[in-house]
Parts: sequence; structure tokens; C-alpha cells
Amino acid sequence: MKSSMNKMYYTAVYLRLSKEDSDMSLHDNKKESNSITNQKLIIKEFLKAMPEVEIYDYYIDDGYSGSNFERPDFKRMREDIYEGKVNMVIVKDFSRFGREYIDTGRYIQKIFPRLGIRFISVIDHFDSDAATTNDMHLLVPVKNFVNDNYCRDISQRVRTHQEAMRKNGLYIGAYVAYGYKKDSDDKNKIVIDEQAADIVKKIFAWRLSGMNVYSIVRKLNALGIPSPMAYKRMQGINFKTGFSEGNHTKWCDSTVYGILKNKIYVGVLEQGKKSRISYKVKKTVNKPREEWAVLEENHDAIISKSDFKKVEQLSKRDTKRSKEEKNVYLFSGMLFCRDCKKQMTRRCTKYKGKQYVSYICSTYNKQQGCTRHGIKEEKITEIVLTALQEQIEFVGKLKNALDIAVFTKDHTEDPTKDLTKDPTNDLANSVREDLIAYDMRIKEKKDEHSQCSGIISSLYDDLQEGIIKEEEYVSYRGIYEEKRRLLESQIASIAKEMNMLMENKKKSRDWIRQMYDLGNLTELNRLILVSLVDRICCGEDNQILIKLRYQDELIQEEVI
Repeated sequence: MKSSMNKMYYTAVYLRLSKEDSDMSLHDNKKESNSITNQKLIIKEFLKAMPEVEIYDYYIDDGYSGSNFERPDFKRMREDIYEGKVNMVIVKDFSRFGREYIDTGRYIQKIFPRLGIRFISVIDHFDSDAATTNDMHLLVPVKNFVNDNYCRDISQRVRTHQEAMRKNGLYIGAYVAYGYKKDSDDKNKIVIDEQAADIVKKIFAWRLSGMNVYSIVRKLNALGIPSPMAYKRMQGINFKTGFSEGNHTKWCDSTVYGILKNKIYVGVLEQGKKSRISYKVKKTVNKPREEWAVLEENHDAIISKSDFKKVEQLSKRDTKRSKEEKNVYLFSGMLFCRDCKKQMTRRCTKYKGKQYVSYICSTYNKQQGCTRHGIKEEKITEIVLTALQEQIEFVGKLKNALDIAVFTKDHTEDPTKDLTKDPTNDLANSVREDLIAYDMRIKEKKDEHSQCSGIISSLYDDLQEGIIKEEEYVSYRGIYEEKRRLLESQIASIAKEMNMLMENKKKSRDWIRQMYDLGNLTELNRLILVSLVDRICCGEDNQILIKLRYQDELIQEEVI
């Protein structure tokens, strides 16, 4: 290479190493070759033979992709170029400067020449001062195109590698949800962080007790408990967020909402919720839920599934209300007019220092029709409590029946066993009879399948002995193989029906046990209502209709 001896060059030494270069290199020697230290050594050694060059500054982008130019030190170098502080740029090779061939070529072929910037790529033996027309119009575009394709290939390899890890339940996120931490022996495995997990348990317990999110936030801050971000930084984790920096030592509503909705706390790992538009664009888009990588029971749970489901039910029912109130109203989002089907409106009145709460139809309240349908809160409480007490008493008579029939693995052990003496065992008899019927159907189909296999085997013997011709053998064999395939399909279908029956019975049993566990119910609370009651419809003259959440299951069982 020749140089301009009469001119001094103040050079920007640009060094770059991306995460892909570090993590995805196939060979350790390639990884070392691309290291920032090695890039610097190569360039300094090269510049020893160029006395007319003086290093102005080093510009280092460590951990930034070459697929675009949104890099902090590249931007700083660009500003120094425009301000005239440097008139030369040197890199180890074209790929360190950039892998996006269009913009890389634009800088080298157009922008730098226009600004009088000399550009040198050491490994590629390229010096813009000595470059020929062919170098500028053939070598540079080809080199940049190759680098761009390499970037695309690396991006695809990284994506495929990450998808495989997600499907295998390996955690690949940079940060772990509050309450968990990365295993010290395996960065792709998460374990419970006992200190933070204790706070997560408190948040769920407070929510289940009836506290709204705003009250939980105030309590956390009043107790001086560090927010998840503050906690991570206290642990020495360099936690970064896409949101603007603020006072992250305090808890806020969105943080608590996020914890209460995150299935990670019941042992479910959900990953791959977003994807990048392309390897050149950092912007991400949300993926459809069916494309997520979801693994049940992937890690130890902090919250039970039943408590998580109860919190979900509470969140769906809780309506907007004043932040000054600590708890959600008992019947919030549950009362509806029996005639116009609109929600009832809560009204408070004070008389002689005592507060009285009642509900009226919201349509009537807005003077848009319907009638008042007025009813006092204490009357609703009395009626609903009585109705639930009756249901609990009724359910107690069914619990043993379901325990006997639904999950008895050897339900065919004694099909003659008489359960009809006790009328509460009607459900158990029904379930047992259904299961026996399914087993008998499956046995019949399996027997037919065995017969078909036997016939096919005997057909071959007949062919060998000359009893039937080859054409007859092929024809008969085809008929029985088709029948055998049909039987296999029928067996699978019957088994699926039986599993669905078992699952439905399981849901019924879970609900019955939930009510049974309430025991002697003497007082209503928000959690009990949301867990058991779907809606309450208010009519005139204090008449109300209560629809239970699992009423349909009871109807299916022909219990009510």
C-alpha cells in the first residue's frame, strides 16, 4: 500500500465485537481473532509502518451487532468525523466496520470519499487512498455482501438454537422473574430465590384476602421492601429496562399486576413471546400465543395453581373504584338486573351516623328505562349466604360418592359391587357404569383387532400351501388390514372419550371438594363469592337468582 507522505492523518481506530461473534463462533481461535484486544494489536502493529498516522482515539462497540449502525461509539466516531477531528478510519476487516452491505458500502464508497476520509481495512488489504476503480466498485461490494450474508446466517443459527433451547425447557432470558434466580451451576435453569419468593407469597396472600392492587403497593412501600428492580441491583445484577429511568426503588401498580398474572410462579415457563422483524431491525413484534414455547411444571412453583386461579378470578371481577378504598366491594361486578341484564349500581346513604348500602338497576339510575329493582346489601348477603350453606350441605353428601368412583384406578375390579343402597351414591354408580361400558367397548374392539391379525397370518399360510391364489391373498389381506386400521382408530376414539369423561368428573370433584372444604360457612367474603358464584340477578321484591360457577357441571351429572 502506498500512503500520502505529505499529509498527516488523525485516525479513528474502530473496534467491534458482537455477541454473535463471541457466542456462535465455531472455533475458539476465531473467537480470539475477533476479540477487541486482538483487533487493537493487529491495527497498532500495522500502523508502526505509517509515521504519517497519529491515533486520535479508539472507538469500541463491544457487544453490538454489525447488522446496523445503531452503535454508541460508532455514532461518537461519526460526530468526530463531521467535526473534522479525524480524517482517517481504520478497522481490522470490513466485517468489524459493518455487516449490512448496503449502508456499509454507502459509507466506504460515498460518504467517506465526499468527506475526505481515508479508510483502511487491514486484513482485506484495502486502502481507499490506493484503491483502484475495480477495488471500489467490485471488491468492496462483494466483501460487504459476503459479510451481510454471514450476518443473516448467524442470525438464523442463533434463532434456531434458541428455539431448540426453549422447547427443552432451558431458560434463555437475560433476567429472571422476581422470586427466582439462575442456578449457579446452570445458567439455563431457574431456582427459587427464597428472599424474594417470600414477598411474592405475601403479595398473593394479600390479594386473596381482598386487598386491591393499589393497597398492596402502598403496603409494600410502607414496609420499605425494595422493588424488583432495586432488589436485582442490590444483588449486583446489571438490570436494564426499556422504560425511562425513574425512581425504581418504589413499587408501582404495573409491577404488582405483572406478578399476579405471571404463570412462572406456578411452575409454567413461557418463552418466545416476541420475535424480531428481521436480523437488520431490532424492533420486535408479539407472536400469537399458540407459537409460544410453553412448558408446564418446568421448575419449582412458588404459588399453588388453585391460589393462582383464585387470583385470576378476582382480577376478572374487580371493577374500577376509588384508590382510597383498601378492599374491593363484596359484590363488585357480580350483581345484574334480572330484566334488562345490566349491572346494578351501588348506592350509599347515611342515617343517624350509620351507613346503609343498597343496589339499584343502572339502567333505571340513568333514567333510560327499566324499573328500580332496589335491594339492600345486607338482604343480598343473607340470601346468598343461605343459598351457599344449602349447597355446601348438599355437596357434603356427594363427596364420598365421587371419591369412590372417579379416581379408582381398578374401577372394573368388582363390577357387581352394589352402591345403590345409599341414594347419595347414585353419582358414583353412574360414573362406575360409564367407565365399565367404555372398558367393555375397548375390549371388544381389541378382540376384533386380534382376530384380524390372526386371519392375515392364516392367509399367508394358505398362500404358501396353495389353498388360495396370490391375487386372492392380496385382496383379502387388503380388506383385513383396512379393517384393522379402522379398529385402531375406534379404540383411540373410545379411549379419548373415556379420558374426557374422567376429566369432567375431575372438575366436578375439584369443585365439590372446594365447597366441602368451606365447612360450616358463617360469613361471606370476596374470595368465596368469586370462587363459587358466577352472577347474581336481582329482580323486584327482593327476589334474586344465583348462578353458581360450576352449576353446569352439576346439571350434567343430573344432581340438580
